Amino acid sequence: MATLTASTGGGGRCLFATQPSTGLAPAGTFKAKIIDIVDKFKVERRKFESEEMEIVDLTQFRFGYRDADGKPWTIDSKQMKISGNEKSSLYGLLKSILGKAPKMGWTTAN
Repeated sequence: MATLTASTGGGGRCLFATQPSTGLAPAGTFKAKIIDIVDKFKVERRKFESEEMEIVDLTQFRFGYRDADGKPWTIDSKQMKISGNEKSSLYGLLKSILGKAPKMGWTTAN
């Protein structure tokens, strides 16, 4: 379970990619549900805009929805550093999902 904590550093947009096995998602706007959240802890990766490596905790959201014909689709978010920084991708995604800024201590179990 990921817990939102304050941190430093920035992040980019939370861009979504369709699952490669399902092909391109249909164009349009659809209501989606969060159907899974995958957390990975102590992952080594390159620091944002740096050659230096760091150990971070990451999370990724999977959304499910049905298109106009009722066909089910899944879309995964990019992996995001578990960070409460206002500039982080996770913070922006949670703010858009919740309709308000998430509070520190918010967890994916909520």
